[in-house]
Amino acid sequence: MRTFPRLTRKVSLAVGVIALLAVIMTFAIGPYIVEHGILGRTPFDKPSFTFQTLQLSKNGTTCYISSRVHNSGNVWIERLTLKLNQTHVWDNAWIGPGVDDIDDLPFVNYGDLHCADITPGQNYTATYTAQFADGVYQNATTTVQVGKYPIVWIYSIYSR
Repeated sequence: MRTFPRLTRKVSLAVGVIALLAVIMTFAIGPYIVEHGILGRTPFDKPSFTFQTLQLSKNGTTCYISSRVHNSGNVWIERLTLKLNQTHVWDNAWIGPGVDDIDDLPFVNYGDLHCADITPGQNYTATYTAQFADGVYQNATTTVQVGKYPIVWIYSIYSR
């Protein structure tokens, strides 16, 4: 029975370099490529998001909006859009995997949403659309009722 010849120093070095490149590709470059959708849609993509809270309120002539969306997948959200009753409110961009997108602010006009058109007790259908870096689109819809008191954000410059 024949045995395999002993590996030479050059072959050993080449195997080591290939193994190092494989490790770097698997743990460093690969996730970056998937997160940023560089190769488009791949079998490793898990695009998903959840909206955690949405509040809308009006007190006098000032309106308040509070929105929290979580990127629960492993692909960046390239663009996140909020519409209330099909009225464009905002677009946010580049929300990383595992990151919360937080929008807390008072407003008079926000996108195409005008505070003068909002009344307390009114219901809105809120639609979030996430466009992921790999080209996948996902929607989430909920209903929000307009409150009549200011929203207080404990850690915001607007609550001071």
